[in-house]
Amino acid sequence: MGKNKFYVTTPVYYVNDSPHIGHAYTTIAADILNRWRKSQGYKTFFLTGTDEHGQKVQDAAKKAGKSIREFTDLKSKDFIDLFSKLNIKYDRFVRTTDKDHEQVAQAIVRKLYKSNDIYKGKYEGLYCISCEAYYTEKDLVNGSCPIHKKKVELVSEDTYFFNLAKYQDKLLKLYESNPELILPETRRNEVISKVKSELRDLSITRTNFDWGIPFPLDKKHVMYVWADALTNYLTGVGYLKSKAKLKEYWPVAVHLIGKDILWFHTAIWHSILLSAGLKPSRKQNVKISW
Repeated sequence: MGKNKFYVTTPVYYVNDSPHIGHAYTTIAADILNRWRKSQGYKTFFLTGTDEHGQKVQDAAKKAGKSIREFTDLKSKDFIDLFSKLNIKYDRFVRTTDKDHEQVAQAIVRKLYKSNDIYKGKYEGLYCISCEAYYTEKDLVNGSCPIHKKKVELVSEDTYFFNLAKYQDKLLKLYESNPELILPETRRNEVISKVKSELRDLSITRTNFDWGIPFPLDKKHVMYVWADALTNYLTGVGYLKSKAKLKEYWPVAVHLIGKDILWFHTAIWHSILLSAGLKPSRKQNVKISW
């Protein structure tokens, strides 16, 4: 881990709609942190970008009457234009449709497979397209997604699973050894409670639509959008391209996120890192939620 290095990221923002004040808020916060560390003499890297795969993006493009590529190009440019107006000084704007990101996402899948953490099965569950996430009955509010207040769909499909449950003990030890990993404390306690009580294997592919990164183990499947999107943090600092850059900035990272995506960035992301043989977050790697 390099001395006096600082790596800050925003989430990659969904392009199914236009940018709004929440996107500006998070990105301005990241820009301030980056400038502050730079003023202290740190060598810094600031990553932001757009999340462009998944069913809701495919549906939004169809609703707009545009091809998916045309739609994602236009929406991604909206974010770039906004950040330019806000004088945001990022080092890279990553798009999950970038070729190097596709290669990174597929390389991580192969790592998980080599760790015996991927297996084929069938999944049936309640799915919120807006969240791109599965829910159980107890998670719902009046039969609807607790976040988007929309009715969920019953989805049944062949899938490949990631052996998330295997990492329960390792995750709890990670949280215990690094109490600043998830901030604020209330969110940390929320994640720990959920990991202790409910850590189920994760469906990481889809077959009911085709707008996604091809799953490298089976051409009939595309990658689940979160299994794809989370790896952008590695794409940004040269995974597969520059071992020197990766060594400089990983795992010295600060991920700024919202509370709605806390679970993906803690339980799922850190399990993926552990399975892929990558260093998990350390004290410098703080998740901030609001």
